Amino acid sequence: MSRIAALNDEEPTQLSTGEIQPVITREAQEDAAYQQYTEALRLQAAGDDDGADVLFRAVLASPALADTAEPDTSGMARLLRYTCHKNLGSGALRRGQHEAALAGLLTAAAIDDSDVTLWYKVGVAAYRCGRYHQARSAFKQGLACSPGHWPCMDSLVSVLYLLNDFEECVLRLSAAFRRDPQYTRGRALVDLMLKEQPSLRDTMRPFLPDGDSTLSGREYDPAAGERLTKETVTLRTQRREQQRRPRPLASLSLSRPPAAASWEEVGRSLLHLYKHVTDGGAALVSA
Repeated sequence: MSRIAALNDEEPTQLSTGEIQPVITREAQEDAAYQQYTEALRLQAAGDDDGADVLFRAVLASPALADTAEPDTSGMARLLRYTCHKNLGSGALRRGQHEAALAGLLTAAAIDDSDVTLWYKVGVAAYRCGRYHQARSAFKQGLACSPGHWPCMDSLVSVLYLLNDFEECVLRLSAAFRRDPQYTRGRALVDLMLKEQPSLRDTMRPFLPDGDSTLSGREYDPAAGERLTKETVTLRTQRREQQRRPRPLASLSLSRPPAAASWEEVGRSLLHLYKHVTDGGAALVSA
């Protein structure tokens, strides 16, 4: 393009220079950001997560990525932004900083939602934060990206059991058993669900393929099954107890005290309080 401009006598030199310079600058900025990124990966591989995180953040703040005056037209800038957020989230997940991990991984997912391993990590982080519905959504999104991803499948059935979603749990286990009929965690979960809800066998049978053995009693190592489901069973019990625990009602004061000592004024005050509450002006349950 620069050669064509130089050969065209009618095109001023200043115009051709002005067109080329931003391209060169952009490429130079991206190259510098990429060099920082590769150094961050080297530090991460060497076990220096803190040093790597500093460089990942420096890449995100670099001119090649931080310039929001124009949309990202460069695949390199988009890729660097995605991988930096993913690496920051993954590092936080390894360190047990689950809230920070979730924030970083979700930011990466907003850039590119097609990575099954990213969704698996989102699910793990959400699970560790106690956000089980969000974990379920993440694992399902991972399976939408890659239906055969076993870590997402294995984690999803546990979360479905924890959330009392027995019906979908059985359907997902049906798919899992087609891949591994001896899937121990799955067999243990089936026994737990049927023990608690025996009618599930008749309810779900019409929705399973003919000859499906999901709800049949397959032999498995019960000790291994108990070990593999212990955490899920414990968390489910804790969650159910927390949901059953009555939350204290808030103590409400009259928003408009009676103007006089009469039943009529008391009624007016109560009606005013009712309107105040129903309009969202007061919380009925204390935090």
